[in-house]
Amino acid sequence: MLGLVFAGGGVSGAAHAGVLKAMIDAGIRVDCICGTSSGAIVAALYASGKNPADTSYWSPLIAKKPLDYDIKGILRKLWRRRTYLGGVMRGDKLQHALNELLGDAQLTELQPAVGLIATDLASSREIVFASRPLLYPLPHVTVVTDERVAMAVRASLSIPGLFQPLRRDNRVLVDGGVTDNCPIEVARAFGATHIIAVDTITPFAQMQNVDLESAPGIISRVINITLASHVAAQASKADLLIHPNVGFVGALEWKAIPRCIEEGYKAAKSNWASIVSVAKAAGAMPTPR
Repeated sequence: MLGLVFAGGGVSGAAHAGVLKAMIDAGIRVDCICGTSSGAIVAALYASGKNPADTSYWSPLIAKKPLDYDIKGILRKLWRRRTYLGGVMRGDKLQHALNELLGDAQLTELQPAVGLIATDLASSREIVFASRPLLYPLPHVTVVTDERVAMAVRASLSIPGLFQPLRRDNRVLVDGGVTDNCPIEVARAFGATHIIAVDTITPFAQMQNVDLESAPGIISRVINITLASHVAAQASKADLLIHPNVGFVGALEWKAIPRCIEEGYKAAKSNWASIVSVAKAAGAMPTPR
């Protein structure tokens, strides 16, 4: 059983779609797919029957730039001398764009098995929005199957400080990267015997010529190092880990999506012998006629 795992990494995570395209073109069967943040978008698009490498599906994000800064809300709380604990963007426009991308589909309608990762700040637990229950329960994970796909992706994408948390059923949901940026363990719990993971954040963390003179630059560097450490901790659990070299891409640089998809495709071709080896071991290669 072959599982794909797509790590979070902001817009650079669109590279996952390029890796997936190369595998689809070769007829490789995917049995389960798990994704965090931008990886969750690619996983959800594929499992809802769309081709995530087709940039037309990303147009609500590329063309509309779903950024809705909550200036009034921030000023109101500052005026009242309250600590602002939300995010600089409400996330309403992001939700609207995701609704356009994914419609009203429910998690249980997705095929193959899917796990979209978010974090509940209220309980400090990892939340897995899943198309079906896990075969092997994880004690630190809460599984949710009764939810709209677009809402689950919105939760997984809610980068702390940027987007305000999504509040659902007494949960305060933010980006899955806070607890599990590379959900290999979740894919194993779905029953995957062989796993190919894709990570774009590690190359960012290893870049030397970065801005360390401004607060945003320092914060970005800290986040990238932290997320890369999550991936490193999980790497040994994957049969293959691919790092598309997308270069520097801002977390919300939507216009870079087509380039990231192309870099993901190139990375798959560069690792093609290894991909085929893992797919064969998982019994996921097409049967010769």
